[in-house]
Formats: sequence, structure tokens, C-alpha cells
Amino acid sequence: MSIRESIAILRYSARTRKPFYVVAFLLFGFTSWELLTGWRVTGVIGPYWSEKIDPLVSLATLFIAWSVWRGEIVEEWKRAIPKKLTVVFSYKGDQKMRCNHADLSSEADIRALSQQIGRQMADGVRLDFVAPAIKLKVSEPCQDTETGSFFRPYLAEFELSELPGISKVAGLGKGERLVWEHPFSSEPVIQTQRADKLPS
Repeated sequence: MSIRESIAILRYSARTRKPFYVVAFLLFGFTSWELLTGWRVTGVIGPYWSEKIDPLVSLATLFIAWSVWRGEIVEEWKRAIPKKLTVVFSYKGDQKMRCNHADLSSEADIRALSQQIGRQMADGVRLDFVAPAIKLKVSEPCQDTETGSFFRPYLAEFELSELPGISKVAGLGKGERLVWEHPFSSEPVIQTQRADKLPS
């Protein structure tokens, strides 16, 4: 691991684990001060330390350990719940195709699955899009209003360099888009976007 990578990781951890760094810094500073000065807090406050402060320190240690454990569990849960991919294809800022909540097995499959969905919605016509303009957004888990289960939503946005010819997409008017909804047993339908939602 290079020095730059180590610095980047340190900055990330400081940004996401700030409370732990504050506690560690205070404990390190307090311990160093005791070692350098020979001063002992227990000699000053006596029984008060063992009766009051020591239990609080133990509780704080337990709370920190619980917080770390909870953070790891939350991240593991986010990786374990189902992933749903919404794909949007736009042309000159106007949405032309949208597929909502397709099942996604892995983040590595987003590009391939998006292209496959786009080709199916465009009647098998190959899509040409601006590769550097691809946008990906990962949101916090959401709850399905029908099943009550949680899923992790992903959004992939593609900017078409040209409309696919000889397909439903080519005949769409301004503000019209093809929308494909779960469970995908029927064909995509044409929807008209509200004027105040263009582009969305």
C-alpha cells in the first residue's frame, strides 16, 4: 500500500469515524499526561473514581464497542438485502426510456444489465450512448410498500447519442417516454411526463 493510499484511507476513516478518533485522542492525551507528570487521578479523587467514574468509563467502552459492531452489521445488512436497479435513457435531456426496479445480482452487472434492458425496450435495436456521461447513484435502503421487505435502490442514467431507429423510441414525442415496470410480464408503456417534471 502506497503512502497516498494510506493518507486517503486515514482521511476517510477520520471523516466517517470522527467520534472514535476524538475518544482515542483524549485517552491518549490523558494517559501521556499522567506518565509525564506522575500525577494520578485516583490519588486525588480517591473512592469517587472507583464508585462513579470507573463505571462510566466501562459503559463508554461498551457503547463504543457496540457502535462499531452496529456499524459493521448495518453495512453487512445493506450488502445482503436485494438490490433493485432503475435504468434511465435520455436524449438531449429528455427521458426516453425508464425501467423501474429490475432485480440486480451484483453492482458489477449494472452496465451489462442496463444495456440489455435498453435493447429489449428498443425492440432489439443496439443503443448508442455517451460512455463518459453514464451516472450511477446508490441510495439508502427502501421498504417495498407491497411486501414490506427492504431493498437497496440503484439508479443508472445513460445519455443517448442518437435515438434508436425503427423502434417505439424513435416515435416518442416531447415529454413522452417508455416505462417498464415490475414484474415486467407486459410490454413497456408510453407515459407523458408533467411539464414541471421535465427533465426528471
